[in-house]
Amino acid sequence: MFASLGRLIESVQPLYLVNILLGFTITICVLIVAAGKHRDLMIWASGFALYVLAFVLFGLRSELPLMVSVIGGNGALGFMFAMFVEGLARLYRVPISRWLIWLPPLLSVVGFVILLDDFDSRVILGVVTSTYHSILVLFLVFKGLFSTTGRGRWVIFFAIVFHASVLLIRALLIISAVIDGSGFLSPSTEQTVYLSMSLSTVVMFAFGLLVVYKERAESDAWREAHFDPLTNVSNRRVLKHRLQGLSLSHERSSGYCAIILLDLDNFKSLNDTYGHTVGDRLLVLAAQRIKHNLDVSDEVIRLGGDEFLILLEHLGDDMDDAEIKALNVAKRMLEILCQPYQLDVDGDDGKPTLHLEYKVTASMGIELFQCKDANREAVMSAVDQSMYKAKQSGRNAISCRGRICS
Repeated sequence: MFASLGRLIESVQPLYLVNILLGFTITICVLIVAAGKHRDLMIWASGFALYVLAFVLFGLRSELPLMVSVIGGNGALGFMFAMFVEGLARLYRVPISRWLIWLPPLLSVVGFVILLDDFDSRVILGVVTSTYHSILVLFLVFKGLFSTTGRGRWVIFFAIVFHASVLLIRALLIISAVIDGSGFLSPSTEQTVYLSMSLSTVVMFAFGLLVVYKERAESDAWREAHFDPLTNVSNRRVLKHRLQGLSLSHERSSGYCAIILLDLDNFKSLNDTYGHTVGDRLLVLAAQRIKHNLDVSDEVIRLGGDEFLILLEHLGDDMDDAEIKALNVAKRMLEILCQPYQLDVDGDDGKPTLHLEYKVTASMGIELFQCKDANREAVMSAVDQSMYKAKQSGRNAISCRGRICS
């Protein structure tokens, strides 16, 4: 058994063997990273596994029937490219027809079966297939370069550009009859260039891929730590950081900032009557209304339940003017939040969905403070009292500096 295995290994040319071992190692590493965490990485692991299979079949062509080596090896390469195209489309969220991905490798397999005894025609078919996939992956990485962020995308970009460039140059040389493609099968300059290129680009590509997923995992973790998962607005941690930043950036300024604390009136009755799912839908809509009607420099934060906070900066050095600006924002928000909400209530026991028009009001408190003196505990205590004063006045009101303003 070991003698037979040794003979098989000896029959594989060194550069093929290196690509096989490297591809197998990368496949195992990607599988370990993907296990239970990144389902999309399984696509890449499958692609790298097909890469290994292709080089095994090509490397053992002297030991295998021609049909197995030619059809299996070229089929594995074709579906490897398809896997990578599928992976890139998902990675960069680029919409693309699945027919453009999976039909060409299927057709190429059929073509290799038909042209099994015609080496020159098989070479041309391989050139057409590799050129098609090269153009497709170049399109996807160019789209991804401008639609995503991070350093990993650049590593993938250069790996794909390098690999596609070599394939396209090789295709051009074959079409121009400078080379005939047979150099790929035995030790030669063509084989050395092509297999060394495969070796370097697959390492670069795998490294870039893992960097991209690492960057995305870090970005997701940061987002989970700073954003409310239901409404997708900032959370208490962001408020703490923003207030700390205000006190540092305005150390020598007497400019005013403001906090508006708002609580949705009649929200509990919605939850009690129609359930928390419907209540959550209203909270999402309310958060969107607030966020879409604020300046870029302002911040909306969900404190929890039906309480939201709006942080206003750069209101000027005059306290009365700052109050007017904050009141204008609060009145605009009150008007927006009081407009009816269109909610869908899922029916029970097969009953049709109920389309509900629901209205809420809001109670708001406003606290003005000098930005350089932004103290989270003091500011929050004051604005909390102000908001409760608005509630005690009958709700649907705004309280500022100890008086009801609407």
